[in-house]
Amino acid sequence: MSGELLTEVEVDFWASRSTMVVMIKRNNDIVMEQMINRNNDLLLQILLELTTPPFPKKISPDQFQGFGELSPEYFLQHIALLAKHEMIVYDPPVDRRGSVVAQIAWRGHDFLAYAKHDYVWEAAKEAGGHFSFGEFIEYLQEANRKAGMTVLTNLIKTGQKKSYML
Repeated sequence: MSGELLTEVEVDFWASRSTMVVMIKRNNDIVMEQMINRNNDLLLQILLELTTPPFPKKISPDQFQGFGELSPEYFLQHIALLAKHEMIVYDPPVDRRGSVVAQIAWRGHDFLAYAKHDYVWEAAKEAGGHFSFGEFIEYLQEANRKAGMTVLTNLIKTGQKKSYML
């Protein structure tokens, strides 16, 4: 794989919900298929990085600390997953390190809004190993909605009800 640019990365899901089957293509020929575990924290960090200027932004695996040494393939697999769910748009890799020029889309901003509370994010991650990424997003939305309703209910119970927008 070294020495040549990847032209396309496709992501499909396997029976195990947190595992992706990834087909890596070069010049429209499949050169590798592999199964990888999805890293939800890496997905979140990629989206957060894309919320800061410039827009669009060049990102590469070496920008993301705390995930060990990210291979270009592993990084691009997560980029492809975000793109498949219309959370980002990106151009093909620009170098052998796996750098891409990407921009967050509205669905990516929505995802970040659902993940904004640490306790909701951690609960969703804990349950997320049993879900496809699409189901994980739905779970995160529902957990965030329930957390907001709990806060509002507690405000009403304590007599602090005011106009709150959740």
